[in-house]
Amino acid sequence: MTDESSPHVTLCDAAYHGDLDSIREVLSNRDNRYYVNEFLNYDEQMGEMTPFMYAAVKGHIDSLKLFFELGRPIVNLPDFEGDTPLILATNSKQYDVMRFLIEKGSTIDHMDENGMNALHIAASNGDILAVKILLEKGANKNQSTRGKEGHTADMIAEMYGHTKVAQYIRDFPL
Repeated sequence: MTDESSPHVTLCDAAYHGDLDSIREVLSNRDNRYYVNEFLNYDEQMGEMTPFMYAAVKGHIDSLKLFFELGRPIVNLPDFEGDTPLILATNSKQYDVMRFLIEKGSTIDHMDENGMNALHIAASNGDILAVKILLEKGANKNQSTRGKEGHTADMIAEMYGHTKVAQYIRDFPL
């Protein structure tokens, strides 16, 4: 840990890079013991990403596990666009992280500021594996986006030319 960086900045950098030793050093430091959860769930840029989000988007599952071991991360805390760690992991194709976050209580059908949830995003990306994970874990395939049109995940996949993904969603049992 560098002297010129705040513990929070150091933690964000460590989470982004999956640096377990630095994460452990910041969160185990006696001077920081009262601030562990604040460090995990706070962003100094107000609305940007938390250390927990950085680890999720970069696929550092061991960092996420360490955060749970040493603190209490808020798994459904959204960024300024309403994206939760699950939505960020879905958009980044971090499949193991997606499964882990769902097991830890992520709200699978949470909608971001654009009215889309993780399944809508996976469908728009044509990401059949993410779609499969989300549906198998209980995502609502009939949930519509917010707004006038109210598109479901299969409609979104179809709009983006992902016909196989759209058909997979339609065929998935309720």
